[in-house]
Amino acid sequence: MNKVEIPVWPDSENISKETNRVSCQLKKQIGKIKQKEFYQEDFENIIENIKDILKIWTGETYIGKRKEKKVEKHFQLFFESLYDFISTCKKSDFTLLQEFADESLYQGRIYRYIGILKDVKEPEYNNIYVSWSKNLQNTYIESKLSSDYVMIITCDICDSYYGIDIEAFDESRGEEREVVFPTIKELIIDKKIIKRD
Repeated sequence: MNKVEIPVWPDSENISKETNRVSCQLKKQIGKIKQKEFYQEDFENIIENIKDILKIWTGETYIGKRKEKKVEKHFQLFFESLYDFISTCKKSDFTLLQEFADESLYQGRIYRYIGILKDVKEPEYNNIYVSWSKNLQNTYIESKLSSDYVMIITCDICDSYYGIDIEAFDESRGEEREVVFPTIKELIIDKKIIKRD
């Protein structure tokens, strides 16, 4: 299994290529796990490659700045594949994979800060994976937003829903305690708009 070559932002061509490559590796590993062909060396390699893509996500994409469509699409495919991989691990017969899944899936309260214009009243509800924080107070994220108004959304991941806990991969930024999860309307329990000083 080839190691990821970490491109530097804004190298969108190589970010898309590497992200897509790891998504394909994840799909291949899902098939192997389902066939009960689990090899610890393959698992260790895929975890390293996942971490390298998460390094790009947390270190090379910018808070408050929308990604290029191609990059957004490939990250979405990566997180969909990663979620499927973790879910497959959770259902597998292998204790190591089950433990990994238990650490990587998150349920509970999360918060999202979005820089907005004054007249925006609702977030975008969709299945696109985005960054959330386990911490309500998040000066790191606030400091990166340049808009005059900030929407703070509170989500409660529960029932059959799970977020991907970036902390489980040791790749979360500073105080962010990041969870990656879509903005699903029925799970939003609070939203407020504040004017920044």
